[in-house]
Amino acid sequence: MYMYGEQNNHLSYLPQMSANGTELAEIPHCAHFPMYSNAPESGPASQSS
Repeated sequence: MYMYGEQNNHLSYLPQMSANGTELAEIPHCAHFPMYSNAPESGPASQSS
């Protein structure tokens, strides 16, 4: 699944991604790229066990 903000629904690569089988999820009222918003230091790999 590839998530993208509603204000970026014009991106040229979205139709190709969909045609190649990627499920697209448009996030309403969103202007940024949710898939790129998670900084490396905030992900699960950075958490100690």
